[in-house]
Amino acid sequence: IFVLCAQYGDRFHEAGSYNNRVFAWLPSGNIQKVREDCERTLQLARENGFAILELRVLHNLTEVTYLTGDLAMAAKWSRKNVELFDRLSGESVTGLLTELVLQARVFAALGDDEHAREVLADIRHRAAEAKARGENADLVPSVQVLFDLVELASRQATDEEWAALLARAEKDSVQEEPIEVWAIRGLAAQRGGRLDVARQALEKAKLLAQSIPNLLGPQVERWLAELRPAA
Repeated sequence: IFVLCAQYGDRFHEAGSYNNRVFAWLPSGNIQKVREDCERTLQLARENGFAILELRVLHNLTEVTYLTGDLAMAAKWSRKNVELFDRLSGESVTGLLTELVLQARVFAALGDDEHAREVLADIRHRAAEAKARGENADLVPSVQVLFDLVELASRQATDEEWAALLARAEKDSVQEEPIEVWAIRGLAAQRGGRLDVARQALEKAKLLAQSIPNLLGPQVERWLAELRPAA
């Protein structure tokens, strides 16, 4: 397909093919190839004005770099993702709020509580304005769990609050999100000086990661290996 696209100058299908090949690399865990194909897709999308494809790739790059632990790059891609989504969506918040939650998740993993809380406040503000216009701005249950995850991680939440969120995650979260909830709970406990709680939470995240295909498992193991009192 790449030869044919080059022969006929078909940049649209070339970009789509690179984007599709990402999903062939994911099961093997070849993250370098995933990132290379995403970045090539992004280049073609920008050069040829494929804005919707650019949005999809920016989301994918944010999520892949986040889940694999390249948090500085995840923050960079998330900023670009939110900026473009905001320009293209106008007043509508459909989809944008979920991308903002993703950005907040990156800040939570970084331990950047100030920026995490700023994003959560932005989400609340945009949702309130949308509801005032009669637009449905409710987050789906799985995304609401992630929103609340960031909210708890960005302050000194109680054990009871964490237990309630973890119970909701067991019911509402999808794919590898329960791994993330336990992992961020562990990081928050570490930053609060509770290393026993942190280890237990990260061990639970590791156990969950061993039960399903996911990208986050190796990063969870690195967090466990690096577990020490917060500076």
